[in-house]
Amino acid sequence: MEPKSTHSTEEAAERLWLINRDTAARFRSTIASLGAVFTPEQINRLAESCVTIADSGWRSFETVNLLLEIAAVTDHPARLMEITKAAEQLSGYSFEPAANYLQMVLGAVEVGHSKEISELEQAGLALHSKYQHASGLIGGYFSAAQILLARGDRDNLLCWVEVARGMFDLGRDDLFRFLVLSEQSGNVSWVMVRRFQVKSTQGCLVYLDHLGRLHDRFSGAQMTLVESAMLKHVDSSFEDLIDSFESLHAFDPGQVSLILALGTDIEHANSLAAFNRNAGKLPLGRQ
Repeated sequence: MEPKSTHSTEEAAERLWLINRDTAARFRSTIASLGAVFTPEQINRLAESCVTIADSGWRSFETVNLLLEIAAVTDHPARLMEITKAAEQLSGYSFEPAANYLQMVLGAVEVGHSKEISELEQAGLALHSKYQHASGLIGGYFSAAQILLARGDRDNLLCWVEVARGMFDLGRDDLFRFLVLSEQSGNVSWVMVRRFQVKSTQGCLVYLDHLGRLHDRFSGAQMTLVESAMLKHVDSSFEDLIDSFESLHAFDPGQVSLILALGTDIEHANSLAAFNRNAGKLPLGRQ
C-alpha cells in the first residue's frame, strides 16, 4: 500500500480539532518536532493512529495525549510504532485499556526496550485477545503492571507476569480479584506466590488475600514457618488453617515462634489448625 502524503498530518489535526482542541494543538506541536528522527511514513502512521484512537470512544482523546507525550520523549521510531500499534489495538470499547497501557509505558520510556516492559506488554495484549470486551479487566491489568513496575524489583516483576499469565484462565471475578490484590500487596515475593499457584490457583488467591495481615503479625523467620506449613497444606482446609495462624496474635513473639516450631511435624491441616487454636493449653511459660 502506498503511504499517504504528508498532508495527511494536517487532515489528522483538523479531525482532532473537532474532537478536542487541546489535543489538536498538542498533535501539531509534537508532529513538528519529529521530523529530525522519524520518516514521513512513520509520522503519517502515527497521525493515522491518533485519529483512529481519538475516534474510538468517550475520552479517547486522553489516550492520544498520552501517545503524543511518549512520542515527544522517545528517539526510537520503531519502538514508537510498536507502542502505537498496541495502543490502537487496545482502543475501541473504552479508553481505559489503552490509556493505562500508555501510562505504564510512559513511566518507563527510558527502559522501553527492556525485558520487563516487553513481558508486561505481551501478557496484556494476550489478555486483551482473550477478553476483548472486558475493558475494566484489561485496564486493571495495566494499572497493576504500572504499580509493580514502579517498585523496581526486576526479578519479582517478571515472576508476577508469569503468575498473571497463569491466572488468565480464571473467571473474570477471580482474575479481577488477583489484579486488585496485586496492587494492594506491597511486600510480596512473587516467587513464593508462584509456588502456591503451581499447587493450587485458588489457594494462591487465598494466600494473597491474607498475606498483608500475616506480615503484620509475624516476623520474617516466623513467616518462613507459616508459609512452609501453608504450602504443605494448600490443597486441604486452607482458609481454616490460615485463620488458626492469625489467632496466634494473642501470644508474645517468643511463644509464637515456639508454637510454630512445634507445629512443623503435624501432618494434617485440620490437626495443625486445632493445635494452633489450643496452643494456650501448652506449657509456654505465659506470664
